[in-house]
Amino acid sequence: MSGGDDERQLFYDTDRPSLADRSASSRPVFHRRQHRTHASCRPYGRDAIILRSLPAQRSQICRDVDRSSDGPPSASAHLESAGAAMAGLTVWIQSQARSAAAQVKRLLAKNKVIDVETAVQITLLNNKGLQAAYADLGDSAANAWQSAMFINPTVAIGMTGIGTPELQAFKTIEAMITTNMLALETRNRDVAIADTRFRQAQLTAAVRTLQVAADTRRAWIGAVAAWETVGQLQRAQAAADAASELAEKLGETGAMTKGAQAREHVFVAELAGETAKARLAARLAKVELTRLMGVWGSDLDYQVPNGLPPLPKSVVTRDTIEAEKEI
Repeated sequence: MSGGDDERQLFYDTDRPSLADRSASSRPVFHRRQHRTHASCRPYGRDAIILRSLPAQRSQICRDVDRSSDGPPSASAHLESAGAAMAGLTVWIQSQARSAAAQVKRLLAKNKVIDVETAVQITLLNNKGLQAAYADLGDSAANAWQSAMFINPTVAIGMTGIGTPELQAFKTIEAMITTNMLALETRNRDVAIADTRFRQAQLTAAVRTLQVAADTRRAWIGAVAAWETVGQLQRAQAAADAASELAEKLGETGAMTKGAQAREHVFVAELAGETAKARLAARLAKVELTRLMGVWGSDLDYQVPNGLPPLPKSVVTRDTIEAEKEI
């Protein structure tokens, strides 16, 4: 379908004609439906729902969508705001093509030192918990659309008669139209309930996306800090080894007592134990980061930096954050 804010779709509708239309003509009825949806809220296709990164000024665009098409808005329209608070691309994997694209994104981190943005991007593409949340959102969207549809009435035509040859002319033709009156009576309530569940799933997916991204950032910072601690302890251990060796040489010449030499040797042993503990903590921190990113197998060859990035020279002030939120 061509782009634009005002799109018209001509479709063949045999599921929702009224009873008057059916009785007037047996020909299929063509309806023309007009959709008014913002360009940034338009779904990208059946195979996947893509969450594009949006500036802060556009985070509220998809909040209100035109309901003129007799149903709730699409899941992709509501999910776009979930990616507005972070840089990167999130995708609901529904086909092999999307899975291959996500695999390419994951391979970018192989045998490379990944930064925090790369770690968050891999998590958004590969975290199974996010995929489950997006699947629940798609399921609730489908249920919402289904609840908005009218139930087709059933038309039955029958002919009855007496089997006696002399009475063949006496026959009765009966026509019957049946419909679910209870479903028609409770349709508005069903639509409201389905819409509430859809919005609940929408918020759950958005919160889950932000939560996973924040957890990944914290895990990346923890892993980098742990490996930086290991590096500092290794440098301290090298200096302590040199001091212990010097103390041993001085003891051989009689310039240092046995007690002073023992203190140097004990300090080296303590540093060795602390280094081993720090190395174990760093490995566990990397395992936690790996779990959040959802990588395994050959993708485990990634590395993290040996030190945290420097602190900013000045504190960034956001005095106009409330005004930006209103925009």
